Amino acid sequence: MARLIFGSMLSHAAAATLIVAALWAFLAARRLKAWPTATLSGIAIGLAFGIRPLSAAAAAVPIAVVIVQDVVARADRDSRHRLIAWFLGGVAAALPTFAANQLITGSAFRFPYSLADGPMYFAANLPFGIRNLDVLLYSAGNVLHGWGWSTFHGPFWVALAFALVLVPFLLRRHRAGDVLLAAMVVSLAVALLGSRGHGLHGFGPRYLFEAFAPLFLLSARGFVELARLGSHGLEVERRLQIAASGLIFIVLCGAGVAALPHRLGLYHGYNGIDGSLERQVADAGIERALVLLPPDDWRGWAMAARLMEPDPNADLLFIQAEPDDPVIAEIADGRPIYVWRNRRLVPVGGSSMISDQ
Repeated sequence: MARLIFGSMLSHAAAATLIVAALWAFLAARRLKAWPTATLSGIAIGLAFGIRPLSAAAAAVPIAVVIVQDVVARADRDSRHRLIAWFLGGVAAALPTFAANQLITGSAFRFPYSLADGPMYFAANLPFGIRNLDVLLYSAGNVLHGWGWSTFHGPFWVALAFALVLVPFLLRRHRAGDVLLAAMVVSLAVALLGSRGHGLHGFGPRYLFEAFAPLFLLSARGFVELARLGSHGLEVERRLQIAASGLIFIVLCGAGVAALPHRLGLYHGYNGIDGSLERQVADAGIERALVLLPPDDWRGWAMAARLMEPDPNADLLFIQAEPDDPVIAEIADGRPIYVWRNRRLVPVGGSSMISDQ
């Protein structure tokens, strides 16, 4: 799941990385009693807010609760400094997002999501959100680890994906860090209840992707606590528990690794994105041109993603437009013009066609 999300350049990967960085920096700041590290944690959350606002806000809630609890319980200067540093770091990193909102939507607190057809997040979406969360959790079973992928389906494999997560809690050996990780998972899941987007496609339940790292860490804690079973008794008993836990680990990891090539193979040319535009541009030796992508079809942008430069004066430009649009000549500014249609590059005004043979 991580390789697919990162490889697809979806925003969930960047948000998840920043959320994990925020969690790590927060735990480090709490252990070291250092406010600069708490500032870094806040900055990471603020940057994640600019990428996936709902996910970042949901992940920040449990961290904020722990910070406030520290201030109330300890009532010392270090706790207060960490709270202030974390909050100011988050606000400073989120300010560009609010500025962008003001420029795009006219309100700093109104996100571009609001320009979609109907409210993306609203209380009226709750009935859909409850059904959607059930589907997301069910589909997360195989996707989390790959256990039973394409072979086994059903409640057992769904339960297995979350079984190791629950081990520290069932054995009553959970720590404060375990509770924080579990709270982040729950917070992210609950936050989705007001959304009308399902987030499901071939990559899996991507709206839950930001919760995967806490789930992976809790799974690792589950293996550790399984190995520690019987540690209070005879040494022979402890060795047996360690061996059994190691065997489970090897079997499950082996199953996941064995399924990975098949899983990745499913996404070659997924959604029709196969690199044909890049190949045709390279084969034709096109270095300076204006390429017209099909209007109202995001796949054109996906095809051209690796060729685009963040410069309106770049030699190779891509826009969504019809060939008869009167502004094309002005944008082209002397560049040859090509139309990308049906996986073919067609020169505008010419009869020849560049094909991907």
